[in-house]
Amino acid sequence: MTAPVLHEGVVTLRPPNRDDRDTRQKHGWWAAIERGFGHVEQDRPMTDAEADAWVEHVLAEATDTWWVIEVQGEAAGVAFLHRFEPEQRRARYAVGLFHPELLGRGIGTATTRAVLRHAFDDLRLAEVELRVLEINDAAVRCYERCGFRVTGRDADTCELHGELYDDFIMTAHAGGWPVAHPAT
Repeated sequence: MTAPVLHEGVVTLRPPNRDDRDTRQKHGWWAAIERGFGHVEQDRPMTDAEADAWVEHVLAEATDTWWVIEVQGEAAGVAFLHRFEPEQRRARYAVGLFHPELLGRGIGTATTRAVLRHAFDDLRLAEVELRVLEINDAAVRCYERCGFRVTGRDADTCELHGELYDDFIMTAHAGGWPVAHPAT
């Protein structure tokens, strides 16, 4: 099954393909991005082997709720719904951009709104949950703009440079959708 193409503002969400490998490699690894996921990393190029492994992983994981975030015709990140609990009509959401220059431009917000619209309107989910490191302030603000609220906390889930950090558990509910936002 292939994910539907979704649009929100300048963002198009589409199924991944092999051509995304080169764009992902071009973006490389950035400490500013990886820290938000709890990884210690230095800014560096992505190797051929890493790019090959990345595209194989993405294509193997791709389902009808797995998207590449495309901005101005280029892959900018990925987003997906996973860990579905059909009885409770809930799933978990994850999103990540490839390069720090993509942050702060509304791409994550537009992506999250498109995925939530699909989750609540098309998939008829009752709630969508996510986990985000407490130190990822920009992501927390993005999720709050999209209707997520902190509903729990998982202590000491990540160690970075000798410091322990918590994950916020954030939830958006279908009853709170759509979140008012400017027309795009």
